[in-house]
Amino acid sequence: FDHQEPERNVLGAIEALRAGLAANDPPAIEAALARLKTAAGHLNSELAFYGRVQNQIASATEAALRSESQLKTVLAGIEDADITEAILELNQARYQQEAALGARARMPRTSLFDFLR
Repeated sequence: FDHQEPERNVLGAIEALRAGLAANDPPAIEAALARLKTAAGHLNSELAFYGRVQNQIASATEAALRSESQLKTVLAGIEDADITEAILELNQARYQQEAALGARARMPRTSLFDFLR
């Protein structure tokens, strides 16, 4: 609104229009209206620019949220335990331990000294 260039300065154009109206000066009023039209064009172009930037930010935010969701899914697949697989591995380890203990229990308890007698 308060741009350095006079033709883009909305507040300056409004002030010039007010002064022209107060002085009842038709050429000053016409000049102020022309400045207001130029300033309005500048405001519209700036509004379009910021609208594009806002759309880009919204798109980037959506893409980041999608990436976050995908990464969380991948991470869950890596970190989370497969309960069925864990139970099967535990049962298999228990079976192997029992088999080893059973085999050890069935071993004869003789030593070399028993054969030397």
